[in-house]
Amino acid sequence: AFGACILVLAGVYFFEYSIEHGWITPAMRVIAGTLVGIGCILGAELRLRKTHTVLANWLDGAGIAILYVAFWAGKALYGLYPTWAASGMLIAVTAACVTLAVKRDAPAVAALGLLGGFATPLALSTGQDRPYALFSYLLLLDGAMLWVAYRRRWAWMAILCLVATAFYQQGWLLARLDQPRILLGVALVAIFAAVFAALPNERATQKESALWKLARSAGVLIPLLFTVPLAVRGDLGDTYWPTAVQLVLLSAAACWVGRRHGSFLLPTGAALISLGTLLGWGVAHVPETALEAWKLAGLAIALGVVFHGAAELRRDAAPSWVPAATFHVGGLIVLALSAAWVDDAGPWPWLAVAGALAVFVARLSHRAERSMLQLASGVLCAVGLGTAMAAQAGRDGQPDAALYL
Repeated sequence: AFGACILVLAGVYFFEYSIEHGWITPAMRVIAGTLVGIGCILGAELRLRKTHTVLANWLDGAGIAILYVAFWAGKALYGLYPTWAASGMLIAVTAACVTLAVKRDAPAVAALGLLGGFATPLALSTGQDRPYALFSYLLLLDGAMLWVAYRRRWAWMAILCLVATAFYQQGWLLARLDQPRILLGVALVAIFAAVFAALPNERATQKESALWKLARSAGVLIPLLFTVPLAVRGDLGDTYWPTAVQLVLLSAAACWVGRRHGSFLLPTGAALISLGTLLGWGVAHVPETALEAWKLAGLAIALGVVFHGAAELRRDAAPSWVPAATFHVGGLIVLALSAAWVDDAGPWPWLAVAGALAVFVARLSHRAERSMLQLASGVLCAVGLGTAMAAQAGRDGQPDAALYL
């Protein structure tokens, strides 16, 4: 064993010395790395698999890692082939890794494949903005990795896929999104949210089940968070309809996933994010006309219908009223805060919102036997409407505007 270690060290120093003195060209280095990587995989599968399973798995992983490095170096360091060829080779390595991980039940191989697959866009980046190519690749990679995660019940793999996808997705949305591509950004958010929301139920241990639930929940809530900067950014023009459609669809998805998997925390989180988006929109785009006020009021009512409808469908679960109550009562608070912002819209949009939310809260309080909800809705509705009427009277020049309160 000692002699083998000495031989390995001598080989490493000889290889380094030959590179420094130009004995081995860049092409020879890539070819040598490729041969070594393939040799590791073949040796593990043909020689060690039957007698040393653990060692074979790690040797497979080492071969995969060497191939990633060799193909990356051939493009990024030496420019031996074009980007499309390097992408094809790295995708092939990822596919081989997925196949080995599923066939051999090897988490180490799967982890290396996931790391290499998600590192490929960064490793081969040319600085150009090509979202269609990037997110098509990520969608295929997510599909393959999530299939492996479900097939082998590796919940940790689904979490890593979510984190890596969110890194690319939110990075592009915050750094590259512009006005002509708003619809593209909304579509990307919706597609990847649907992928993680559609993860099936998994019969696993309690700890693994919690990880699967986290993957589904975060897969919806992280895209939902994007509606907040979309609503408050001023450089994207009129983003009302993209924001409204995305907010309603993702809130409905959160309620559906929560109902499907027996969780009321996910819809509650969606309700809080929805409230934050509405408040952010009201601050960043203060409605100055009746049409703008009615648009914001309509979005609030539509979201109220989503959360209340989810609560009505979930008759068998006691806490199912929590997300809807969170949005309805919070919506009345936002109404009380924002009613005085509008200059020329009049009180009617706020009357509509207050009336709809009050009806929803009254219905929820009856179903959930929570009389405090009725009291809260009555107080907040009175404060909000009083504020709106007083603000409107003040704009009309009436000195006794405070009497409306």
